[in-house]
Amino acid sequence: MPLVSHVEPYVPSTIPFGQYLEQMEWIFIDNKVTDADDKKASFLAACGKEDITDTLKKRYDNTGSDMIQRFKFYQRVQGPTESAEDFILGVKLQAEMCEFGDFKDIAIRDKLVCGINDPDVQQRLFDEENLTLSKTEKIIINREIAGARLVVEGVRLEMEIDCGAAVSVISSETYEGEFADISMQKCTKKMAVISGNRLVVEGQIPVQVELNGRRKTIKLIVLRSGSSFTPLLGRDWLDIFYSDWRNAFGSGASVNQLSFPASEEQIVDDVKVLAGGFVYEQVTVNAVAPSNRTGR
Repeated sequence: MPLVSHVEPYVPSTIPFGQYLEQMEWIFIDNKVTDADDKKASFLAACGKEDITDTLKKRYDNTGSDMIQRFKFYQRVQGPTESAEDFILGVKLQAEMCEFGDFKDIAIRDKLVCGINDPDVQQRLFDEENLTLSKTEKIIINREIAGARLVVEGVRLEMEIDCGAAVSVISSETYEGEFADISMQKCTKKMAVISGNRLVVEGQIPVQVELNGRRKTIKLIVLRSGSSFTPLLGRDWLDIFYSDWRNAFGSGASVNQLSFPASEEQIVDDVKVLAGGFVYEQVTVNAVAPSNRTGR
């Protein structure tokens, strides 16, 4: 039975709250109250439901003044192991609590420029004319991808990111030189360049890829070619390792000549009209491709 008449409400700043709870326990013992529900009812009756809920709301719903939130925003910098994607997201989330209004995009852009931990990227941003928030995000993400360590079956492989390519591909020469010990599987995909000329698909191989802190076994298409070309990292791998790449690259993505015919797969709408099917921006992953494999 509740002991409302025996329990005085707690008055802040009179005694420590822990001491108040201890006194309540002695009251429960003295009145032979052992049931947990009875103890809870007595406590709530003494404190008052409204007082408790109001206190909890003040504690957990109070996000602080605009000044405090803006202080946190302007203090934000990229952590030493924080990815570019997480840094951008963190800055944007903090900006939502700052009541920036129409100034929000400019504030986010400025914070990204000032808070990025790569001085080379920062200088690249300083040099960019008419720098918008969208451009800032693309430059930061692109540079991180370019500096990523890409390892394919133990080989540090140089690959060119190509958002216009539906799949990731290597030449038959690269296959023979680096991955010949992996049995080639049949591939029924039909592929063509933007001009419409068909490409000869030799097959596909399953490879273990390490990139951006993740490891995944995925398919790599092998193309017959007259000479070796830089392997292409297409949309299939981007979807796995950089799920937000469409927002990061936008219309400024690099586009090579590789695509599926429309009957095989939906082609990115703007591929055929950009730069006449030639690369107008290149992003390279890793600068070194050793000739001999290690770590197998």
